[in-house]
Amino acid sequence: MDNKRQIFGFVDMGIDGLYDHDDPPEAKNALVFIVVALNGYWKLPIGYFLIDSLNGKERANLLETAMSLLTEIKIKIYSITFDGAHVNTAMCTHLGAKFTLNNPKTFIEYKDTEGKEQQMFIFYDPAHMLKLIRNTFQNKKVIKNKNGQLIKWEYLVKLVDVQTNQKLHAVNKLTYRHIHFFNEKMNVRLAAQTLSQSVCDSLKFMSTVDSSFEDSSATSEFCAMINNAFDITNSRSKFSKKPFNKAISEETFEKYEEFMKEFKIYIKGLSFLDGTMVVNSQRKTGFLGLLFSL
Repeated sequence: MDNKRQIFGFVDMGIDGLYDHDDPPEAKNALVFIVVALNGYWKLPIGYFLIDSLNGKERANLLETAMSLLTEIKIKIYSITFDGAHVNTAMCTHLGAKFTLNNPKTFIEYKDTEGKEQQMFIFYDPAHMLKLIRNTFQNKKVIKNKNGQLIKWEYLVKLVDVQTNQKLHAVNKLTYRHIHFFNEKMNVRLAAQTLSQSVCDSLKFMSTVDSSFEDSSATSEFCAMINNAFDITNSRSKFSKKPFNKAISEETFEKYEEFMKEFKIYIKGLSFLDGTMVVNSQRKTGFLGLLFSL
């Protein structure tokens, strides 16, 4: 570790120590497997690997080993969660998953200690997906919905300008910090407050009092759709007052299922100005990842 608290070291896969030659490569990342209890309040790292890079197949081999060891001690594995790195998607694809919009297979099959087939469901980390969607929106500036209406980043900028100049917020958290987030890309709160129901409501209000916002309905709808999808993936308390943030139960299941169908149609209809459908683009991960996590 140097005086900037950066850590330096060499690739170590934990098998007979370091590489067996005299010039091992420097490690760039640490791949860590952590087990989190669903019926208790504990989480436990079960292995880490100091790596330069690992492709999807190599990661799949490590994941299979981890699953096998956990199964041996009779731990049932219900799901796996990871961020949007392409190599993680490739890892699951090697184990039989399919991440296609039509007929997806978002689980990995494995056998428990009794030889019974089990399913381990795959979840993209919703917080990371939200940030990817926000980053894409800011980078592209304009997205079209299925009706050809324009979803514009500039309306968020205009909203901040109006609130700053008039020193009055329309019941939202949006500031220039949310617009110029480049030094805080990892801050989930900023992304959640940007693509939020409060921003949706603020844009709807501004469209009634300011002619420069009159075509902002598609943008407000986009904020609401992403907000609701993100809220469902973070639902945990049955006492939540947010309409899409109550815990999944018999009371909310039908409503959430209906929204999921609507959200799938909505995401399938999004495109960029050059005509490329978002779900077929290089920027699809955040959108599909949030959909698959519902």
